Order: sequence, then structure tokens, then C-alpha cells
Amino acid sequence: MSAETLFENWLEFAKDDLETAEILTSHYPIKANIICWHCQQCVEKSLKAVLVKQETIPEKTHDLKRLCQLCSEYNPEFMEFMQSCAYLSVYAVVVRYPNEIDLSEEDAATAIKYTKEIYEYVEKMLYSSEEEIPKEDMKEI
Repeated sequence: MSAETLFENWLEFAKDDLETAEILTSHYPIKANIICWHCQQCVEKSLKAVLVKQETIPEKTHDLKRLCQLCSEYNPEFMEFMQSCAYLSVYAVVVRYPNEIDLSEEDAATAIKYTKEIYEYVEKMLYSSEEEIPKEDMKEI
């Protein structure tokens, strides 16, 4: 499988998480924890798509700040998303367990806002480059 196909798979899964988060906003009462988790997952997969497109096998981490830092090595503009990544990163684990964090509808709206900004930037950036990279040429970090 080529890096082109791999990055598209990562981005497709990211889009599924974003769409799920958006759909859940129409259900009441709002399940902010689930929405925020899907937002974190969308950004994680989006950033990993960037790394795959850059011939890098992504680390097995949920740390969005770390992934954002790695992406910024290829495109310094990713540093603009560091604060958003820090905000979303906490939703990787704690929202999956009861009594860990109390989230509001506003938290969910903020998570969706940050997620859409990052996803849309990544999508635009990745599809502006048409070069295909064979999987065997990818490097581990």
C-alpha cells in the first residue's frame, strides 16, 4: 500500500470522527464527553495522516502536542495549532471513564471548533501535494 493510500485512510477515519462528533451535537442531552473524545480522535488521525504523507510512520501516542510538534518539523505552520492540541489532548483518555472530568455543551462546541480548524487545514495541505510515496520508503520516528 502506498503512502498516498495510507494517508487517505488516516484522513477518512479522521473525517468519520469529526462527522460523528457533529451528529452527536443534535442529540439531547448533549454527550459532551463522547463528542470531545471523537474530536481528539479526529485530530490525532489527521496529524498522523500528515506524518504518513511525509514518509514517517507515526508514533503510537495520543499526545496531540507531540504529534503537532512532529508535523511542525515538516510545516512550521502547525505550531499555530499547539494550543488547540493541548486543549484536545486531555480528551484521549479521561472522557472515557466516569467521574474523571465534567464537560459542558460549551466544552463540546470548543472541541468541535478546534477540531474543524485542524482537520480542514490538514485536508487542504495534504491534497495540495500529489506526490505518491511508496510504503517501503517510510521511516520510523
